[in-house]
Amino acid sequence: MYIIPIAIIILSIGTILVIVIRNAPQLSNLRAESVAEIREDQFKDEMISKKLKRSIVKWQSSFFGFVSPLLKQLVEILNIIKLKALEIKEKNKAKTKFVDNKNDQDEKIDELFQKVDSLIKKGDFDACEKLLISIIELDHKNVDAFATLGQIYYEKKSYNEARQTLEHALKLGGEDDETYFDLALISKEMEDYTKSLEYIKKAISLNENNPRYLDSLLETALKIKDRSEAITAYEKLKQVNPDNKKLEEFKKMVDEL
Repeated sequence: MYIIPIAIIILSIGTILVIVIRNAPQLSNLRAESVAEIREDQFKDEMISKKLKRSIVKWQSSFFGFVSPLLKQLVEILNIIKLKALEIKEKNKAKTKFVDNKNDQDEKIDELFQKVDSLIKKGDFDACEKLLISIIELDHKNVDAFATLGQIYYEKKSYNEARQTLEHALKLGGEDDETYFDLALISKEMEDYTKSLEYIKKAISLNENNPRYLDSLLETALKIKDRSEAITAYEKLKQVNPDNKKLEEFKKMVDEL
């Protein structure tokens, strides 16, 4: 009963062997061709890979050659911006500190001026002088301090110091009719009437209808016997202050020139 199946199996195996033996050369050729194709494909892949690598290296070189200067410049710009930011920060700090110090200084100066006013009323001019010098040490361009100090020197009859101080006040603060008039009075005390007349005229050019200035101008013109200046001053004073009780006396003195 097993003879037939075994015979069939043996027959099948024999048939397969015959087919394999017959086709063995073809299979061998196919295998050789497949190996050659695989090697060729590998070679192509290697060539493509090498070419791609060379392209990448070349591209990287070009890219970094182009980008490197830009990056360097960008870093320099960022450093400049950083330095500027630090500089601005330091300036703002210094400005804030300056403002705080300035506010403290202004308060101190105000306190000193209040003391000066009180001492002037008491006639303590030496103490006033010291306080005003302290103010000037705090603020070398304080016009009010120089102007007040000039008046203090005038009261102390230190006329040279008074003139120099008031002239400096004019340089700092510009033209001021009251300062010019103070200089005129100082020059008159120093018997420098020509200079006194010059200062009075400057005061009047800034405040032409001030009766006190016109009165002083007329007196100075009479003192140096300047008839033309005296007549002009008299007419202007008569116009501005017709009730001046000295007009009649002035008129007589002008006529006698």
